[in-house]
Order: sequence, then C-alpha cells, then structure tokens
Amino acid sequence: MTRRTKITLAAAGIVLLAAIALVLWWLRPKPAPLPNQPNIPTVGGLNATGVGTGPGATNTAPPLLTKEPQTQSTLTAIAVTFAERWGSYSNQANFETLRDARELMSARLRAAADAQIAAGAPKNAVFYGVTTRALGAQIITLDAAEASAQVLVSTQRTETTATGDQVTYTGLLLQLLNTADGWRVDTAEWQK
Repeated sequence: MTRRTKITLAAAGIVLLAAIALVLWWLRPKPAPLPNQPNIPTVGGLNATGVGTGPGATNTAPPLLTKEPQTQSTLTAIAVTFAERWGSYSNQANFETLRDARELMSARLRAAADAQIAAGAPKNAVFYGVTTRALGAQIITLDAAEASAQVLVSTQRTETTATGDQVTYTGLLLQLLNTADGWRVDTAEWQK
C-alpha cells in the first residue's frame, strides 16, 4: 500500500467516524422539557408569574370573567408599570420615578405623592437607590361592576448602597379604581 492510499483511507475513516457520531447525536434521546414555572422565590404564596405556590395550590390561576376582554390585561399592565415606578428610587433623582407614576394614580394617591415630593428627599452625599423589577402580577379581586380591583405584583428589588447591592423579593398589593380616566391605582402597600 502506498503512502497516498494510507492517507486516503485514514481520511475516509475519520469522515466515516464523524458521520456516525453525527447520526448518533441526531438520534439521541431528547431531554425532558423544562417545567413551565421557573424556580423563582415566592412572594405572598405567588411565584413570579402570579401562580399560587402554597399548600394545595394548583399551577393555574382561576380565570376571571370580565365584561371587557382587555380588562385583565389592562389591570396587570398598569399594576406592573406602576410597581416598577413606585418601587424605584434614588436619592439623586429628585423623585423622578414618583413623578412618572402620577399618571397612573388616583386623585387621593396623587395628593399623597405630591406631598411627599414637596417635603423633599433627605440630602445624603452617599448614593442610595432602589431598583424594582416586576416579575408578575395576579388579579386578586375584581368586583362585579368592574369599578375596583386588587392586584398583587411580585417584585425583585435591588437596593444599591456604597457597600454594595442587596436583592429582595416582595409583593406590592395595589387597589385600583376604574375612574372616568380609566384604571388608576388608589393604594399601594408593600407586603412583608
């Protein structure tokens, strides 16, 4: 056998082994699909998608029947947007996120927010900030007349100080009212 024949046979063998490996890889058993609910810390018995996680909880939220088809999506969109603005703060931003959230507030909550803005932030030379990210929202109650609703927003809050970042998971319980201007947040209460 000549040297050229040996090299040709070796190359053919390598190609054949690569083809066999490719076929075996293609035919390998597929891994089981990941579960729909990621392992995210729970807040108030809800995971990040708003699905109950307590004892006896099922993986489906009970469907709410609404007069308007978009009511549920409107409520959750307002709640998520409000939670991120309401929960984010920086001692150097002069209440900018609170001002941004005013359009989503009822007259009563807007008056309270305006009073807080007028009082001003404590002056501190060291940076302090909280960034809130909404992970999910669940409509807890919606009255039959669709005049008020209660929504629990699961959040991840990152507190930034001179010493570093600290991440916490908490819920924000919102009471929304259906006003002439649309749905507005009337109360906001952080859950322990």
